[in-house]
Amino acid sequence: MILYTYYYYYFVSAGPETPIFGAAIMMVYGFIALAVAEVGTVVVVIRDRVAEKRASRTIDE
Repeated sequence: MILYTYYYYYFVSAGPETPIFGAAIMMVYGFIALAVAEVGTVVVVIRDRVAEKRASRTIDE
């Protein structure tokens, strides 16, 4: 049933708004992926800075 619905929507009843709808979904997906990458980058940078501070404390003592 799911495959039939997919086939019907994209190949039989695909109107002129279908590409715009697909592009909107991909834009939302792109924004989510960008936000996840940004958060991951911040986490890695903070983790590295904390590790550097701990290493410098160990060397100083």
